[in-house]
Amino acid sequence: MTIGSYVCTACSGLLRGLNPPHRVKSISMASFTPEEMEFLQMHGNEYCRKVWLGLYDNRLGNQAESRDETKVKEFMAQKYERKRYYVAPTDSMKEEARRMNEAGAVVKPPPGTRPLKSLLGENAPKLQVGAQVRTGGTRWERRNV
Repeated sequence: MTIGSYVCTACSGLLRGLNPPHRVKSISMASFTPEEMEFLQMHGNEYCRKVWLGLYDNRLGNQAESRDETKVKEFMAQKYERKRYYVAPTDSMKEEARRMNEAGAVVKPPPGTRPLKSLLGENAPKLQVGAQVRTGGTRWERRNV
């Protein structure tokens, strides 16, 4: 975890391809040390936006949302390799990030997003976390589903 923000799977692959390559961990397939958890608490997407895109002019359009992988990769190179939009973090930025992340600040979902229940209806199957699953033969094991 080089930067301390959350990215999609496609962007994580692009970040690994930058020079120097960034260290990326999957939140669903990796475990995190206490030091890594502290690192994430001191960073986060909003903090990283202020640092890595501090000088970015939104009037240029959002190149990161392009469907063209070449454009996205070039944007990431400008952002992380060349530090074109970089602003050195201040103590107040760090403290604000820590407060937000410790408080578990909730980010508003994008416009048009609806709760899953409203899409699936009242009779949707319930998600069971930590359910017992059969792993073969008569053996049962607890897993997150």
